[in-house]
Amino acid sequence: MDLFLKRKRHRLIKVLFFLFTIIIFLFSVILKTGEIKTGLNFADKIAHFFAYLILAFLGLISFRKKDNNKIGLVFFTIALCTVYGGLLEIVQFFIGRSCDIYDLAANSAGSFTGSFIAYGIISRN
Repeated sequence: MDLFLKRKRHRLIKVLFFLFTIIIFLFSVILKTGEIKTGLNFADKIAHFFAYLILAFLGLISFRKKDNNKIGLVFFTIALCTVYGGLLEIVQFFIGRSCDIYDLAANSAGSFTGSFIAYGIISRN
C-alpha cells in the first residue's frame, strides 16, 4: 500500500480512538444510561465489554509503530484502558452514579480481548 495511504489510515484510526474515548466518557459520566431498560440484568456489562474491546483495539493499532515491542504494547494498552475505565468508575462514585466493580471487570475483559485481537492482526503484518 502506498505510504501516503498508510499514514492517512493511521491518522484516521488515531482520530477514531480519541473520539471513542470521548464517547465512553460521555456515556460513563454525563449521560444517564442506567435508565435504559433492556430486560437483561447484565446488558450493561456486555456494553462495557464491547466498548472497551473497541477502545483497546483502536488504541493498540493507533499506538503501534513499525519497530514497537508488540507484546509490550499489548500490555500497555490493556493497562491504559483498564486504568481509564477505573478512573471513570471512581468519577461516577463522586457524581452520584453507581460505581460497580463488575463494570470494571467487564472493561478489563474487553480491553484484554480487544488488545489481543489487534495483536493478532498486526502480528501478521
